[in-house]
Amino acid sequence: MNMGKVIVRTIVILSFAASSAFCDNSIIGFGGGSAHALGEGSEYWKTGFNMNGELFQKVSEYTYFGVRASFNRWSPDQSKVENDLTSEVRNDYWYHSTVNLLDVHLDGSFTTLEIIPSFKFITKPNPDEPSQLFGQLGAGMYFCNADIKATARVSSRTVTVKVNETENRIGVNGGVGLIIGGKVTKLAINSMFHLVFTDDEWTKYININLNILFCN
Repeated sequence: MNMGKVIVRTIVILSFAASSAFCDNSIIGFGGGSAHALGEGSEYWKTGFNMNGELFQKVSEYTYFGVRASFNRWSPDQSKVENDLTSEVRNDYWYHSTVNLLDVHLDGSFTTLEIIPSFKFITKPNPDEPSQLFGQLGAGMYFCNADIKATARVSSRTVTVKVNETENRIGVNGGVGLIIGGKVTKLAINSMFHLVFTDDEWTKYININLNILFCN
């Protein structure tokens, strides 16, 4: 008998059996991933990163309520900003051949800190499947900060612009994902859409995360 096949089959059977019951009381999760800005002006930001943690308590058979705390950070896309500014300068001063945008330098970031009370909905376990789908909905506070310094040289003139703005606004999020693993430790892969009710243009972005979940 092939012992390798026996071991693999045993692991698969144990995984299926363990997945038949989800977390009995609570879920603690940690993870991270990417952050993707959406909407007007999003092309001027590089893909950002996300770090998050969550704590959920079971309130019914397949429903959990808790809180998700998350941090996102984006850096400006200097090449995109420089190309667009160069085009604008040349269009505005097309009649003056000596006017040229020589250099642009950008420093800084845009960040959000989220504290979001949320519901997590888990699909009913299937003994024949080692995974479960889940959905998550929440609303809470978003602490947003833009801290940017831009320096540009146009011909012989140097212009420096600094922006440091903070907005604390209510927002909502929602997402879906897949949970894989045993009874105590699981992996969750999910995407989450965020809508923050900031002044003027609402802030929108998507997270794609990989989290480790610990069940109690």
